[in-house]
Amino acid sequence: LALMAKPQLEAQLGPRFRTDMGLGWFRRTDLQNGRVTVFHVGDVDGHTAGLYLDPVSGVGVIVLQNLGGDIGSRGIEQLGTWLLHAASDEVRASAGCSAAVRSPT
Repeated sequence: LALMAKPQLEAQLGPRFRTDMGLGWFRRTDLQNGRVTVFHVGDVDGHTAGLYLDPVSGVGVIVLQNLGGDIGSRGIEQLGTWLLHAASDEVRASAGCSAAVRSPT
């Protein structure tokens, strides 16, 4: 996971997030809390799929939907990120960690 998420291409997209690309995977860093999400999204013929990973907690979620195009990509990104954060916060809480743990860069 560390190698596939290592930034090969870096981009600052807006004031809050920096999104990098490494070996086909995107690595998004929330500039407000340092939380890192590794993800990849794709769609074809009205279907969208996304895989979201939290390298700190070791949690991952897969989201599948019957909606494609720009609307499908935006929807799956919001849902995938929300589900990942909810699951990783629960794992961190059960391990006695703070939900605002900063990921190593």
